[in-house]
Amino acid sequence: MVGFGWRVGSKLQRWGSSCLRGFSSAAVPSQLENVGFIGLGNMGSHMARNLITAGYKVTVHDINENSMKKFSDDGIPTKQSPLEVSESSDVIITMLPSSTHVLDVYNGPNGLLCGGERLGPWLYVDSSTVDPQTSRKISTDISRCHLKEKKGYAESPMILDAPVSGGVPAAEAGKLTFMVGGLEEAYLAAKPLLLAMGKKAIYCGGAGNGSAAKICNNMAMAISMLGVSEALALGQNLGIKATTLTDIFNCSSARCWSRLKIWIWPWLVHLESASNAPWVPRHLKFTESCARMAVNSKTSRVHSDITMLARMKSDLEVTLQIFLL
Repeated sequence: MVGFGWRVGSKLQRWGSSCLRGFSSAAVPSQLENVGFIGLGNMGSHMARNLITAGYKVTVHDINENSMKKFSDDGIPTKQSPLEVSESSDVIITMLPSSTHVLDVYNGPNGLLCGGERLGPWLYVDSSTVDPQTSRKISTDISRCHLKEKKGYAESPMILDAPVSGGVPAAEAGKLTFMVGGLEEAYLAAKPLLLAMGKKAIYCGGAGNGSAAKICNNMAMAISMLGVSEALALGQNLGIKATTLTDIFNCSSARCWSRLKIWIWPWLVHLESASNAPWVPRHLKFTESCARMAVNSKTSRVHSDITMLARMKSDLEVTLQIFLL
């Protein structure tokens, strides 16, 4: 267990309430001021810009040069590797597409941890949607490291897994929800940073629990998406217009986030970005993998869950192929 020397009390609570979007850098805790942001895709680019708006000093990196150029054109420092980002940062935030990308950014050549066991940044926050095992591996790797310089508020480097919900519109508006796993002291310390990018941060427990919460949330939403789709199809087969059912769903007990935010009838369109749609089978794959790991403790129930998840993943893949071509 990594050590933590920062007293977390009323001072932290004052930081959390005062770090509002759009404030000057005077409102930014000095321990969090220099942020390295890695991953400038649909989500990460907006998150990084919200940090800049809130007064943080942000340095960015992405493998896509065009993504970095949008920041460098605005005078934001860019670096050519994760390791270079870490050299000028107190805090690192990663927002990457998959577990493979996360492992490469942390442990690969010129990765965040490739400079040895002494690290410059004291806090790492991974907001990627990955499986809990990946989050726990990275946490273990960082727990073996030390800080290059001892700090009064942190004795050792720490990491939080903090995936988000809300999609691209919430990322742009600074209204994301963060599901956070890791040391609770680190969560409290990082809360001002998270609330500069979102409206809510929820502590979920130890390392990997934030990632676990995210895949559970996505599983529930995927089930809801399938339910809405099946109900619309059934209604049409029974002679009810889809537009009529839509009006009923929107003001009745079938009203749900999936119906309001994802599907527009008569086209299945992902409002946030059609390019984001493939996340559904990928994230369900994480859930299926976690269910298989639990098979020894709850065999009959988990086998049933695995069968259901496999069927859902297959159905969603077919749906996406049909409607997103």
